[in-house]
Amino acid sequence: KYFYSCSLLLIAIYFALSLYNLLPSLYINTECCCEFYANNYERFLNRHQLTSIDDKNQHFNTEMKTRCIPTDGRPMNSFVKATENQLRGICGKVNNVYCISTKKFMLYNVKCEDKGYYNDKAMIIKEAQIVVTCEKSKGSNDILPVHFDCSYLSLHRVAPCTY
Repeated sequence: KYFYSCSLLLIAIYFALSLYNLLPSLYINTECCCEFYANNYERFLNRHQLTSIDDKNQHFNTEMKTRCIPTDGRPMNSFVKATENQLRGICGKVNNVYCISTKKFMLYNVKCEDKGYYNDKAMIIKEAQIVVTCEKSKGSNDILPVHFDCSYLSLHRVAPCTY
């Protein structure tokens, strides 16, 4: 009797683990259930910040899935190689849409292929200024980047937010 109940338990555990391994592939094209952040700044960091990268072995599709970045309706995702302090330094002292960095960053633009998969090979832009939207953080006076708008190789129309 003991052997029988242990066998059933092992079968149930095996079945549950099998289902768990299938779940990520079932949800590739939908909004990911784990992308919940305390604020827009944390979501910005998750979607766009790269602190380190191996140009030859980077797997961007896996990176997108690991970070639970939604793929629906996003033809491309841009990763910025930067520290958190460098990204915070883009914003000035007031809320601002289209705030351009004074520093140039390395960017990795990853194109979305058919069926919500991202290409593992990125278009690398070695030096570009980026444009972000900045907002005041709830609960503090910090002005932080919350949305990646675009990158600029040659500047016009947008002024730095260093006032």
